[in-house]
Amino acid sequence: MRGLKLLLVILISFVFVSWGFGFYLNLTPSQRKDLAKDWLEAAKAYEKSGKTKKAIVSYKHVYNLYPFGDEAKEAQRVLNEKYGVSVKKFDEALFEKYNVDLAKKYEKENYKYSVNAYLMAYDVSGKPDYLYKAALVYWENGQKDKAKDLALKAIQAGFDKSKVKEELLK
Repeated sequence: MRGLKLLLVILISFVFVSWGFGFYLNLTPSQRKDLAKDWLEAAKAYEKSGKTKKAIVSYKHVYNLYPFGDEAKEAQRVLNEKYGVSVKKFDEALFEKYNVDLAKKYEKENYKYSVNAYLMAYDVSGKPDYLYKAALVYWENGQKDKAKDLALKAIQAGFDKSKVKEELLK
């Protein structure tokens, strides 16, 4: 099982390289967290087998995928203590703004990127406005059921129900 996970992570790494940054935007926050866990396992496996360069790259992927999780903290610690490598510490407010800017940029060009960026901004900040903005992006792109689900989640998270488009609640 562990070998299969390692193989999967290696295959995904080739996708990272070929797709570039856009790959991250294909992932929801929960997918990014899950993938960060797999990268952490891969990094440890590389480390055990003496493949230091691959271990370092894998630890960096852990951190870049989801910089606020426990896996990222562990990766950052190992990089610093074992390898003397420091990674830029993400500031939550800047990371939130960065994702909101990406979401706005991709609203018309690639709505799935936009939705995932709004979801990352929500995941980092807890502001329900981002759930609602993601719902609107879905709505504008014909994903009515997903839009309604996110609008309801936004309301449950504290978004003012009176500000929700009526058609999103039908």
